[in-house]
Amino acid sequence: MKKLFLLFLFLFSAFMQNIEAKTEIVGYPIFDYSNETGFCIGGIIYMRYQPKNFDEDVQENSIYLSTIYSEKKQFSIYFEPILYLQNGRYAFSFPVEFINWPSKFYGIGNNTSKENVEDFTPQQLNIQFDLKRMISQYWSISLHYEFNKYNILKVEEDGLLKTGNIKGSDDNLISGIGFSVSMDQRDSNSYPKNGCLHCFKMLSFTDILGSEYNFIKYSLDLRQYFSITPKLVLALQGYFSCIQNDPPFHKLSYLNNYMRATTPNLFIDRHMAIFRSEYRFFPWETKILERIGFVGFMEVGQVAHELSEFAGKAMKFNYGFGLRYSFLMDDRFNLRIDLGFGGESGALSIGCEEVF
Repeated sequence: MKKLFLLFLFLFSAFMQNIEAKTEIVGYPIFDYSNETGFCIGGIIYMRYQPKNFDEDVQENSIYLSTIYSEKKQFSIYFEPILYLQNGRYAFSFPVEFINWPSKFYGIGNNTSKENVEDFTPQQLNIQFDLKRMISQYWSISLHYEFNKYNILKVEEDGLLKTGNIKGSDDNLISGIGFSVSMDQRDSNSYPKNGCLHCFKMLSFTDILGSEYNFIKYSLDLRQYFSITPKLVLALQGYFSCIQNDPPFHKLSYLNNYMRATTPNLFIDRHMAIFRSEYRFFPWETKILERIGFVGFMEVGQVAHELSEFAGKAMKFNYGFGLRYSFLMDDRFNLRIDLGFGGESGALSIGCEEVF
């Protein structure tokens, strides 16, 4: 922990060096509600700046901090600094997340039911190191390291997690390393209107790195953006993930991480396929209203234990609409409020930046 604290101090010191006079800071509270959490309250702080002697088109260094607490005593805090070096040739990020989040477990698979549910309380610390190197105008390669310490503080006495038959139902540590290759032709990182982003990623979790589970995760993220009119953008995404061997259940693919109206933890398994579309619309140009926009979205997806199990009729469907407010106008750094449908009830989600 001492070494981690010293590394944090080094990164923060490097981040704060050579700041130009223009530093942008955004902060706002979060209020949320869902059946799983009850009422939630929290906040987000986002700061960014352009280092001296960097080209204007180089992405700004940034710090992102968010925290949330629910009436069911769920708590999370997330911190992520992103540091660009050598005029944007290298990018280093160091996300850290701590979660204490009483949750529900429904089993594993694409056909689990909300009737078969048990309560449990996990506590986890997630740490990542990501180093990206630009190799051309659009192509980059990244190295990734991921560490996860997962403890289960409480389970139901007659539940599946108590039996020990579910992998990961004991306290465990996982550690993995990998790489990704990306082609990014978007005209903006925060609110793209044209272009595409294609990314392949592989992470290998192994006992050589101290992991208590051995497995490999592959993912493919395909995004495309079209300006239908100067005010209307169509955004499309296809996301696929595949896991070899048997990971702990908390590292399986979770459908609710990509589908906004899906009950948390309800559909989880080794493989996942997601398809999403959004219409994004900022209709006004006046100074008072130009910051306000709207979205409509549709999402379909499925998890599966074997790749052969994927089928069109097994896909889950979500739809919804949302409100946007641009805090920073030059590249539309947005507050995002979405209301999704498709499960038994609507689901409200609040965050910053677009979901893809």
